[in-house]
Amino acid sequence: MIGQFGIGLLSAFIVADKIVIETCSWKPKNSAWRWESQGDKTYNLELGKRKEPGTTATLHITDNYRDMLNMADLSDAIRKYADFLPIPIYLNDDEVPVNTINAPWHRDYSLNPQAEIEDLKILLRKRFSDTPLSIIPVHIKSSYQVDGVLYLSGYGALDGTLNAYSIGFVDIYQSRMFVMEANRDILPLWARFVRGIIDSPALTLTASRDAIQKDKIQQEIQESLGKAIIDHLVNLSQNDLARFQEICQWHHYDFKGVALQSDTFFKQIDDLVPFHTNQGIMNLPAYFEESKKRKQSQDEILYFDESGSATQFDLLCEARNLLVINASHLFESKFLERYGEFHRDIRLRQLDLGGSDLIFEPLSTQEEQNYRDLKIDLMQVLPDSRSIVKIVRFKPESIPALTVLSEAGRRQKEMKDRIKNPAIDGAIRDLLNEVMESEKTLPITLYVNANNSGSTELTV
Repeated sequence: MIGQFGIGLLSAFIVADKIVIETCSWKPKNSAWRWESQGDKTYNLELGKRKEPGTTATLHITDNYRDMLNMADLSDAIRKYADFLPIPIYLNDDEVPVNTINAPWHRDYSLNPQAEIEDLKILLRKRFSDTPLSIIPVHIKSSYQVDGVLYLSGYGALDGTLNAYSIGFVDIYQSRMFVMEANRDILPLWARFVRGIIDSPALTLTASRDAIQKDKIQQEIQESLGKAIIDHLVNLSQNDLARFQEICQWHHYDFKGVALQSDTFFKQIDDLVPFHTNQGIMNLPAYFEESKKRKQSQDEILYFDESGSATQFDLLCEARNLLVINASHLFESKFLERYGEFHRDIRLRQLDLGGSDLIFEPLSTQEEQNYRDLKIDLMQVLPDSRSIVKIVRFKPESIPALTVLSEAGRRQKEMKDRIKNPAIDGAIRDLLNEVMESEKTLPITLYVNANNSGSTELTV
């Protein structure tokens, strides 16, 4: 039944209830033949009427798939599955083929590299919905051949969190044949701000030829693509600093993640990437300059990494005229630690609301005794018996008290966050959920401000 037409023809019966093929050989003495089948055990074969060499395949589409005859949908399907096949594909009487045929990486731009960038922009504009911030031509010849294009995506998470718009992916081809779209395994995990198209004859495909296998070849190509991305970013920071800084404002969380993978890239950008502080966004040189004005230590970086505590830190640190970095987002505290490793003259000082003598001033022994009854009364009304009450002095004096998760509370919150990880086995997740449901409250530390007049009146 399949004969010399192969599985491609057989699959056409998914959408057609009858197929007619008329073919004529290029050899002058051979007759044309007409083949017709309705997908059952029989078929008709007879002489055809075609005069010119070539083949016409006619699919009689079933009622269930009539929507596939929509011209816009057909165009999209051709561009998706056959864009780089070396054969022009026309719709109806169009004079221009729908498919691209030759991508920019199939052409020679050695005499005009900028023309390649412009052609890649046109290709990406047709293929993806977002606007490329910077384009990376891919021409890898060592180990395995890989051609294509990557680009820094205009999509991303501005708060450093992971979401559907901040995951890198590429469409994959093998020797011009479409394999799959939006593959998320061929790029390094940190390259979540990168998208594109690659074509490699070396990739090992699955049996169904609609995905790639995770083998040694895939890993080596992943490393090569990672190096190409880092080389591009380093080159951009050296030769087009203004453009790099514009992109950095958008993807600085991601760039910090990349820098943790590459010492070369880290050294290029460690003074360029911005951080959130209680005085706005600034890079580290600007932070040191502002610290100098505030008479802070010139060899010290003050930072905190407690998620969700920015408002409290900003208020408390500003009241004490302290400049502090919010490093609670992805990669940031690790980035600062690496910065300290490369700059031995810089000391990192992590602030902790639960134990920072820069923010909270302890009371004298006599003052502690004066507040003893108040602490006991407050302990009795706190909803969690593991909670703690501390009487301290802090600025601004207008704040009577504030709450911070205790160490036990932090561990409990971390456990709740980890339970959401889809990699955890379902049975284990159910067990952990049962345990966490029994914990109705989170233990806290309540800091009462002795400088606040309301707090003082409570002791009278």
